[in-house]
Amino acid sequence: MAARVTIGELARRLDISTAAVSYALNGQSGVSEETRQRVRALAQELGYHPSSSARALSRARSGAIGVVLTRAPQQIGVEPYYMQVLAGMEMVLAESEMSLLLRVVDAAPGNDLEVYRRWSAERRVDGVVLFDEREDDARFGLLESLGLPAVLQGGPVRGAERYVPPDDAGSARLILGHLRELGHREVLHVGGFGQFMHERRRWRYISAEAQRQQMRACHVASDYTLEGGLEATTTMLSGPDRPTAVIYSNDLMAIGGLRAAQAAGVSIPGELALLSWDDSLLCTISQPAITAVDRHPLAYGRRTAQVLLDVIEGRESTVEPEPVNELRARATTVATRPA
Repeated sequence: MAARVTIGELARRLDISTAAVSYALNGQSGVSEETRQRVRALAQELGYHPSSSARALSRARSGAIGVVLTRAPQQIGVEPYYMQVLAGMEMVLAESEMSLLLRVVDAAPGNDLEVYRRWSAERRVDGVVLFDEREDDARFGLLESLGLPAVLQGGPVRGAERYVPPDDAGSARLILGHLRELGHREVLHVGGFGQFMHERRRWRYISAEAQRQQMRACHVASDYTLEGGLEATTTMLSGPDRPTAVIYSNDLMAIGGLRAAQAAGVSIPGELALLSWDDSLLCTISQPAITAVDRHPLAYGRRTAQVLLDVIEGRESTVEPEPVNELRARATTVATRPA
């Protein structure tokens, strides 16, 4: 008896995604007419017949994945990290002829949950990518009850079954190792919102690595904005105990910190070294250019989207290898005062 022809076999022969084959066979949008005709012709040639359960599942597909960001729209528009991650996700989705549905809401409790409920009721998305995990995060339980596949970009965290974690430990080693080689012993971390688990995790790694390197590390919270970095740095510079280096949780805060130091007449990097946890074009064109960690957000976005597509299609993970974080040493750390 001949083996039953599957969607996977059609996809392999045509060198397209299984999602594209499904859309073509079921008359859904998301594929070109040429692709639709190729799929149907091969299906007829090979005698492909979908099962009743497969037909029922395919009719429920929307051809889109969703992202809800709980940040101010103005902030999303100027924060390069998110734009790079979303661009990486879009690259993978385009290959599968799927689309990205983005919604930006303020951080008031429940706003994002309502979006997920509405998307599920209207069958707007086939799955979602989550950002900014919190302690006792209500999204995980809600999405499970809705039957909506979800992948967290971050983690590990309680409640998240599927996640794509960043190499925060590696970033901490790169940054603290670089500063230790330059003779620094006292470091300040200007972090983002404390309710986000990734911020707490980041600080734990920085603190542990500083202890291992026999350095002293302190932490203050800010809000991921240029103004937040400027304010935190101004406050630090007016205090009695200045660190010799400051690590900012993103590029915008690092630029704000640089402006505060320059306004106070502090020599960079002679009196104070500055680093950003996230690299971007802003870090390279800043004067002086800011040392930063390249966490490869484009590739991170690609990996996250691929994991979600694998979950949606019920297949084994096919994600590409995780790139290794790299420190981009620039003018804000090239020298230091004697230890």
